[in-house]
Amino acid sequence: MQREYPLGQSAMMLGVTSVVTQICGFIYRIFLARMVSAEVLGIFQLIMPVYSVALSLTVSGLTVAVSQQSATLQAGGQQGLIRRLVRYCLLAFLALIGLFSAAVFLWYDPISVGILGDARTQTGLLLLMPCLALTGVENLHKHYFFGTGHVVPAALIELLEMVVRAVAVLSLLAVFLPRSEEHSVALIVCGMIACELVSTLALVLLAKKDLHRRRFFGGQGSRLAMLRSVAAVAAPVGVSATAATLMGAANAVLIPQRLVYGGAEVSRAMSDYGIISAMTTPMLGLPTALIGALNLVLLPRLSESMARQDRSGLQRRLHRSVKLVAVTMMPAMAFVYLLGDEIGLLLFRQSEVGRYLAPMAVGTFFACLSSVLGAALNGLGQQKCAARISILCGAVQLAFTYFLVGIPGVGLWGYAAGFCVSNLLCVRLAYGPIEKLCNLKFDGFSWVIAPGLATLLSVLWVNLLHSILVVSGCGAGLAVLTSLVCGTVLYLVTMAAMGIKVFT
Repeated sequence: MQREYPLGQSAMMLGVTSVVTQICGFIYRIFLARMVSAEVLGIFQLIMPVYSVALSLTVSGLTVAVSQQSATLQAGGQQGLIRRLVRYCLLAFLALIGLFSAAVFLWYDPISVGILGDARTQTGLLLLMPCLALTGVENLHKHYFFGTGHVVPAALIELLEMVVRAVAVLSLLAVFLPRSEEHSVALIVCGMIACELVSTLALVLLAKKDLHRRRFFGGQGSRLAMLRSVAAVAAPVGVSATAATLMGAANAVLIPQRLVYGGAEVSRAMSDYGIISAMTTPMLGLPTALIGALNLVLLPRLSESMARQDRSGLQRRLHRSVKLVAVTMMPAMAFVYLLGDEIGLLLFRQSEVGRYLAPMAVGTFFACLSSVLGAALNGLGQQKCAARISILCGAVQLAFTYFLVGIPGVGLWGYAAGFCVSNLLCVRLAYGPIEKLCNLKFDGFSWVIAPGLATLLSVLWVNLLHSILVVSGCGAGLAVLTSLVCGTVLYLVTMAAMGIKVFT
């Protein structure tokens, strides 16, 4: 059997790989933004909600079921049943994605024109279907590795996937551009298909080998009981993810439409949406790679602790998880906000990338907290509670978009405000049930005071140092990099002086 790593080590290993993957993806987006127009990026972003909705509807609940149930079976000494679990979830996904694809092929024209609001999305929409099938198969096998604590294969394949995607997409664009906006979007999706094919084949082969070994390690149980266990996890998670994604998709479609309603030209509205969705949001998302990795390993570990009735383990893991979000994301968001204008000009050659950074940075911090708390609820078996919270907060964001974005002079500020408010509400609603279930005590010093003071000191130093370097004639890129490195070192030293260990 492969070696299983502890929670902290698993999160760190996956986090480092995720950071490298995010950096590769960020570099890829920079070149992509320079090769195609903001309008092409806006059209591409219009079809991505369909991608997200399809994954939420067909595979999101099943991946959580694979991760949670495989951890539970492993903790109970029934590893032989994990192979059956993966097979059942795979068959369920193939049935669901088949139905979804058939619906899209039958009604792609009204979907693209009537729902997405742009006929240029048609070709990319059709090409998404094989990409979706490959992505679902890949994710099920990836979460099998996460659930059983073997993060190395999944992490390495994820990195490989990003590299292949960047090479495939940029190569296709370099060879076949210039093309129309619709054909440019189709080329991007073709590159996505190529990378998903490579990563899916690699993960399936690795998982098949590991599952073959596990069949000799015991496990007895009825098929009906397993199907009920899978359904109990997958159904509420799937419904929640689908509802939240549908509302997110509605946001994505509404934003350019409401901007036009408020008086903006169509091309300007699409360009503004492309900037905030394909440039500002990815720039803020770059530091959050560690949080995504934490979520992936936290859920099965909490399920394992629940199966073993280890209450102290639950409290310890939850406390460390919340602390990790606070002490890493608070300074990260502050640094990105402070230097956002310079970073946007350096990377994207766009002066407006930093326009909405302040509210988006605050919202991203709360989004990281809410994602960890949501993963904790799922790991504790509170899928229905997590579903209710997710749907409610998505509805709040949708309301902000609909009522505020169309107001002249407000525009995307309304979307950014909704992003902050909805994620803050999600944090508040999710923390209550976790506190009650696990007796998780609020640690004001470790979670708020220490990182807040250290962040304030570091931001003041970064601002001063960056100004001095710019006035002295230092290059923009070197000034930003030097300021970030020095600010990070000062933050870590300050936290250590207050007795807070950031990564433990």
